[in-house]
Amino acid sequence: MADVITALTAALRKQGVDAGILMPGYPSAMDTAKSLRSVGTLHDLPGGPGSLLSGVIPDMDVPVILLDTERFRARTANPYVDQYGGELSDNAISFAALAHTATRICAGQTVLPAPHVVQANDWHAGLIPALLRTNNIQGVGAVMTIHNLAFQGNFPIDLAPSLGLPPYMLSPDCAEYWGQLSFLKAGIRYADRISTVSHTYAQEILTPRFGHGFEGLLNQRKNDLTAIPNGIDVDVWDPRNDQMIVQRFERRFKG
Repeated sequence: MADVITALTAALRKQGVDAGILMPGYPSAMDTAKSLRSVGTLHDLPGGPGSLLSGVIPDMDVPVILLDTERFRARTANPYVDQYGGELSDNAISFAALAHTATRICAGQTVLPAPHVVQANDWHAGLIPALLRTNNIQGVGAVMTIHNLAFQGNFPIDLAPSLGLPPYMLSPDCAEYWGQLSFLKAGIRYADRISTVSHTYAQEILTPRFGHGFEGLLNQRKNDLTAIPNGIDVDVWDPRNDQMIVQRFERRFKG
């Protein structure tokens, strides 16, 4: 997913779109981003304060904003699961903080320019479209992109107050899903448009076999559902000069 997000951002920038990335300040990201500088602190995020750092993704010159929090800084291995393969216990509050940060940027409450469109990728960013609506933020469109519908970001519903979510969002018509709070359902429900990673998958997720319980909601919104096929940056992954493979090679055809 990280490759796709970065490659899409780079491709948009080549077409003249002023696109950038907001992501958690994982230690690996903090270590590799170039030209990092502080652009402000948000003091009342879920789980505690966070600092915003502006930088550039190396080798691609794609702008990136990192949210540096105590929780994200502690994720030195897998960013989503613990050493036993279980979800990290603070996933809900950590990614709620990321969503509130995006909302503050969109509302013009930071020194960063507010975007015209936000693309929320998978459940981790699912609260962003909901918070944009809850805060009545105008002039910012939201696209919810589904990479894998099986991962939905479902958490105990009694966490909602600590995540900064209003009570009305906890109904079956909003973000409640079988007695839990679903980040992905919130994104699908409130986004202006929904995209997924292939034309085939866009059709598959409308069926019970691949809909993972969301096929009803997705069929309600199928007129807003489209596909942006996954791709890679062919310059970064060119086998002729890829420094990460033992033997570099190129295509050759016999006439």
